[in-house]
Amino acid sequence: MIEVTAFKWVPDFAQGSVRDLRVRWALEEAGLGYDARLIGFEDQATPAYRAMQPFGQVPAYSDGKVQMFESGAIVLWIAQTSPELMPADDAGRAIVMSMAVRRHEQHRAVRCRTGRYRLLQQ
Repeated sequence: MIEVTAFKWVPDFAQGSVRDLRVRWALEEAGLGYDARLIGFEDQATPAYRAMQPFGQVPAYSDGKVQMFESGAIVLWIAQTSPELMPADDAGRAIVMSMAVRRHEQHRAVRCRTGRYRLLQQ
């Protein structure tokens, strides 16, 4: 069974923008069942969780074959198994991958302009 980690609690300003939502949405669109493993702030720094998600963030993903972190990579992994998310033809797949990277880069630029995550500016 697929497992995706998510926070037990999220402050109002961050609701709807936590990255596990992308993964869970992709799983729903692909029609794949999953379990949401809710974690608290106390779980983020544990060695067991850091083995799954080295940055202590969400999501972490496991499907019995692979264990992953980073929502964009996880969504592309899920898309590879779903004709609803990733076309079978090379041209269609190339467009999906291009749009996924574009979305990631747009988000990165917004974070840099706001002054948050200064490390990403390097």
